[in-house]
Amino acid sequence: MNPASYYRPVDLQLCQGDILDRVPQLYLKDYPGPIRKTTTAGNRTIYELEESAPGAQAKRPEEGLLVPAHCQVARAMLLTFDCEIDKDRKHRTVALVRPLPANMPAHDLATIRENRRFAFFCLPAGGDLLPESYVDFRRICTVTPQWVDSAHRLTSLTSVARQAMLLQFFRFLARVELDPAIFGSAE
Repeated sequence: MNPASYYRPVDLQLCQGDILDRVPQLYLKDYPGPIRKTTTAGNRTIYELEESAPGAQAKRPEEGLLVPAHCQVARAMLLTFDCEIDKDRKHRTVALVRPLPANMPAHDLATIRENRRFAFFCLPAGGDLLPESYVDFRRICTVTPQWVDSAHRLTSLTSVARQAMLLQFFRFLARVELDPAIFGSAE
């Protein structure tokens, strides 16, 4: 993979395929236990986990309920399409970007590098800022524009690489094998 065919400098305007640093990725590991807002004796607002009676069945969460969740702050790729960025003032969809582990078995590395695992899109190393990585489509999250706007943008995908990423994303969602002769390749 030639990094020059994958990356371009970031534009002034946010674009689909931008790779961002330090974006929160929420992951709900356990059944959500609601939390409630309360005030301490010192008149400070805090949040505490609501306790249920021993043996009681967990309440089904209601819409808008505050719950504790695991938050991984990591690199992410912006999936929101460019025109949606302009129109939607509340949501940005991002996917987790993970570094490719050097100690991974060679067979697994080859599978990811060749984009044969639908859930992943391989990203070649891009200079000092971006080690060889992959987009993990299993970890997609919606955040507010403020999180994305305040994140440091490392690089952007070229139009050819963005098309390849979108085709891989489609393969992941639809589990459909695409003919590269028809759709082309990022290489």
